[in-house]
Amino acid sequence: MTDLDMYLDGKLMDLISPTENSTHYRNPLNRKNHQLKKYNDLHGEENGSVCMYFHDPTFYSYDKVEKGLQEVRRWTGRVDIKKVYILKNDGSDIEILDFP
Repeated sequence: MTDLDMYLDGKLMDLISPTENSTHYRNPLNRKNHQLKKYNDLHGEENGSVCMYFHDPTFYSYDKVEKGLQEVRRWTGRVDIKKVYILKNDGSDIEILDFP
C-alpha cells in the first residue's frame, strides 16, 4: 500500500531528500507526484503537499523546484503537488512554496 511519510503544518505529505545537486528536481518530484496520485486515488483524498529536506542547503533554489514541477507537468499532464515545504539544514525557517 502507498503511504505518505509525515504530518507537517497539519498536512499529510511525503518527504524528498535530494542527495545531489541538480539543475532541477524533476525525477524526485515526479516520483512523489506519482505517489501522491496513487494515495489520493486510493483514499479519495486530495493531499497536495511534499516536504523537501536539503541536508546541504546549497542544493536548494526556488528555480530548481519550479523547473522540476514544470517538467513533471510536461511529462504527465497532471501535477498533484500544490505546495512544497522547504526545510534546509541551516537553521532557517521552513519556506512554503505554492504552485496552484
